Amino acid sequence: MRRFTALLLCLLVLGYVSAETLRIGVFLHSPVVMQKSPDGEPYGPGIEYAKAVAHALGYEAQIELLPLSRIFPTLQNGNLDMSLEVGMNEERKAYVIYPDKPCYVTHPSLTVRAESPLTSIASIKDVQGLRIGYLLGAYPGSFFVKATGVTFEYVAGDTWIVQNMGKLFSNRIDAILDQNEFSCLAEARRQGIEKKIRVLPLPGEDVKGYVIFSRKLANATSLVRAYNALNGTPALPNENAMLLEYLEKER
Repeated sequence: MRRFTALLLCLLVLGYVSAETLRIGVFLHSPVVMQKSPDGEPYGPGIEYAKAVAHALGYEAQIELLPLSRIFPTLQNGNLDMSLEVGMNEERKAYVIYPDKPCYVTHPSLTVRAESPLTSIASIKDVQGLRIGYLLGAYPGSFFVKATGVTFEYVAGDTWIVQNMGKLFSNRIDAILDQNEFSCLAEARRQGIEKKIRVLPLPGEDVKGYVIFSRKLANATSLVRAYNALNGTPALPNENAMLLEYLEKER
């Protein structure tokens, strides 16, 4: 009863108006947000979750697909209201507001060929000498901060997972780094080669992705308060569960 009352109060604070839109910036990162063609509509569990958040807050979702590098300045200047699957850092707090809890939690991983002698990773010593494919300009994570004897080979663009998968099976790299354990698995399933890869978690903490709201939005504080109250209730689905359900359907 208390939870229901809290939700009603949140809706009253927001002034529930279903006709209003929430401009939500998303970026391509399979299997969370995908696109079948360069001019196609984005789809995936991340899109469905974004729409669910907007609906739960009393808005229609206006989805805008942008490169990740453009999402942050667009939130900063107020031309976007919200984004999601975004890591928390102090610099971003100057222009966005974070809720109390993440929308999804993943774990950094290396993907290798199934025949690779590498079967688990306990320390940086286990990956010495590897050529690792990654995304140009992306942060490799704390595990690699003091790494020596590791060579990173970078590719750019939204198809970086596909590019690195090709390099992995042409023996141009030994492993693919990603900040989640799902992307390479989803691509391997799409190509029908799931049994030919092994996804290995890296030591260290999980990666937490958040829904964020632009401080330029007049009622941003109220939206965050409402999201906090809705998160974890039947009124708002769990994004991790949505992602796992999607991956099961793709088997």
